[in-house]
Amino acid sequence: MEKEANKWVTLNRGEYLVNISNEIYKVYIVDEKSVTVNDVTYTIDFRKIKDEVYTLNLFDSSFEITISDFYESKSTASTKLSSKLQVDVNGSLIQAIVDDQRSLVAQSWLLRKPHIPKSTILRSPMPGLITKVLAHQGMIVQMGGVLLVLEAMKMENEIRTLQQCKIESVFVQPGTTVERNDELLKIIEI
Repeated sequence: MEKEANKWVTLNRGEYLVNISNEIYKVYIVDEKSVTVNDVTYTIDFRKIKDEVYTLNLFDSSFEITISDFYESKSTASTKLSSKLQVDVNGSLIQAIVDDQRSLVAQSWLLRKPHIPKSTILRSPMPGLITKVLAHQGMIVQMGGVLLVLEAMKMENEIRTLQQCKIESVFVQPGTTVERNDELLKIIEI
């Protein structure tokens, strides 16, 4: 539920998503005296007394609040990016998970589907003669690396990779004559 709720939320600077008992609140700190919670603005007086201890005056009531970090034994990689706080309000403990713009972006990256390597057959762009084969089976080639040299119309044309790849199969060798669209190599994109 939490991840579904966070999936489509965009936060601006000063905005937070606060999850308390699976209820999610969008909190925006307007200024030192105002805070907006789920589009309702409240006038507050929030002051620090000492490390982790604050007073909050709201609705003519005063609250003493102690805020400290808490750690869950079963957290996932994405929830480790959230701030986990234990809030003591006049003796009542509340656990809150707080996300800001950065933690939501980082979580969305972690939730992306992993890259699935894709095999591709590289074909000859023109008829010619293979003069050099620089790639061999199992070789990792960096983006822009030369795979082979194809001579056509008395010009040497370097066939390069457009991305990092692994050579799965080599179908030609030096001295092979090829036609347009003949198979040269089979690569796996990395």
